Amino acid sequence: MTTDFNASPAAARETSVVEQHDDAGVLLLRSTMAGGVLHGPLEQYGPDGQPAMTAHFIDGKLHGTVALFGDDGVVVQRSAFQHGLAHGLIETFIHGRRIAAQTMSGGVASGPSLSFDEAGQMTARLQLVAGQLDGQALFYHEGRQVRSAWYRAGLLEGESADYDADGQVLQRCQYRANLLHGPLRRYWPGGALMEEVIYRDGVPLAAPVRFDAQGRRQGNAEAAPALLARLKKLVRGD
Repeated sequence: MTTDFNASPAAARETSVVEQHDDAGVLLLRSTMAGGVLHGPLEQYGPDGQPAMTAHFIDGKLHGTVALFGDDGVVVQRSAFQHGLAHGLIETFIHGRRIAAQTMSGGVASGPSLSFDEAGQMTARLQLVAGQLDGQALFYHEGRQVRSAWYRAGLLEGESADYDADGQVLQRCQYRANLLHGPLRRYWPGGALMEEVIYRDGVPLAAPVRFDAQGRRQGNAEAAPALLARLKKLVRGD
């Protein structure tokens, strides 16, 4: 579908280009007006002449691509608008490298949401509906997936799993309405079950059941030191 930028009340009126300059004569702003409102392209510049923003208006409302630039003249954000509302992709950049991309619909975040580190590797892949997390959320570190979770209307719902640098599962758990609900299981390197706790509405139903790396069940007092050491190691990122 093509957009007719002239199909508007302002299009029937005479248009004029308005410019603003600083005391040295440097162009700071150039815009197109029709019927007393912005209608057409707009360009904004810094005192050094570098572009600061480009946009397009229809009847005083943003419509089309908006680009923001850093002091070096390189794009830092690019977004799409329809009739004054963000609609389409919003992309954010650092030194020309994309670090975020969010899909918008009618001014509200709705659709894929991606983020990247400065090396260009993905750090998160989310799904939003009406501004809330909804669906699978994936998180990454240095290009490797470290977490997977499911959301419904902004709340954790269903299985969540954490992974180590080798892709092995560290922990699996179940959520209902943002509360732990069902089994929470932690694992030894190699995949053997380390600990299991059953939750209902965020409350554990019994003490954890713990196992050593060979699968032998242990008493809580016996297993606690090894489990604590393992968890501390994971927190440090060893």
